[in-house]
Amino acid sequence: MNKHFKNYLNSFKFDSFYWKTFLYDFSFFAVLLLFFYLTNAILQSKLSKIMGGKTTEQLQQSLLNSPEATLPIMQQLLGYLVVTIVILLIFCVSAFLVYALIRAKIWNTLQHKSFTKKKYWKWNVLNLALVIPSLIYLLFYLFVKTVFSGVLDFLLKINSDFYFQHPYLMESISLSLNGIATFILLLLWIVIVFLTYYSFTQKYKVWESIGESFHLLKKHWSRLWKLLLLTTLTALLLTLVLWPIKSLLANQTFVLTLLNLITSVLYLAWFRIYLVKTIA
Repeated sequence: MNKHFKNYLNSFKFDSFYWKTFLYDFSFFAVLLLFFYLTNAILQSKLSKIMGGKTTEQLQQSLLNSPEATLPIMQQLLGYLVVTIVILLIFCVSAFLVYALIRAKIWNTLQHKSFTKKKYWKWNVLNLALVIPSLIYLLFYLFVKTVFSGVLDFLLKINSDFYFQHPYLMESISLSLNGIATFILLLLWIVIVFLTYYSFTQKYKVWESIGESFHLLKKHWSRLWKLLLLTTLTALLLTLVLWPIKSLLANQTFVLTLLNLITSVLYLAWFRIYLVKTIA
C-alpha cells in the first residue's frame, strides 16, 4: 500500500491527543458562539425597548416633527451605541487572547512540549505578526481565484450552444468547481499557519517560524499536495453525508450552526494531526 495513503488511513485512529485538541477548540468556539447569541439577544431586546416599537423611518420622522420629544430616545440610543462598542472591543480582545492560549495548548500538547506564561504571551505576538502574511496571501488568493474563474468560464463557454441550452447544469458545474478551488486555497493557507505553529512550538521565534513554514511547505510539497487532495476529497465526502441532515435542519438556525461547528472542529482536529504526521 502507498505509504502516504497508509498514513492517511492511520490518521483516522483517533487517540487521546485527538480528542484533547478537539475539546480545546470546541470549548473555545462553543463559548464564543454562545456568547455571541446571548449578547445579540440582550442587545436586540435593549434596542427594542429604546425604540418603543418604532421603525428607523418612524424615528426619523418623529425627529423631524418633534425634536424635543425625540431627544431622550436619541440620548438612549447614543448610550446604547457606546455600550455596544465597548462590549465588542472587550469581546474581540478577550477572544484574541483566549484564541492564542488555545493555540498554545493544542500545539504544545501535540508536540509534548511544556507550557509557561512567558511562552503564552509570545503566541499573542505570533498571531499579530501573522496578519502581514495573511494579507499577502489574500492578494495571492484573489489573483488565483480571478484567473481560475476566468479560465473556467472560458472553458465552459467553448461550446456556446450547449452552454445556453443547459444553463443550470453549467452554473452548477461553475459553482462547484469554484467552491472546490476556494476550499483548496483556504486549506493551503491553513497548512501554512499550522506549519508556522508547528515551528514556533519548537523555536519560539516569531519571524523565523513564519519563514520556516514556507521552507517546510517547499521541502514537503511532494507529500503536502497529496494531503491537500485527500483532505479535499474527505471534506467533499463529509459534505455529501451531512447534506440530508442539514436539509432537515434548514429552519433550525442554532442547531444547524452547532452541527456545522462540531463537524468543522472535528475536521480541523483531524487535519492538524494528519498534517503533523505527514511532515514528521
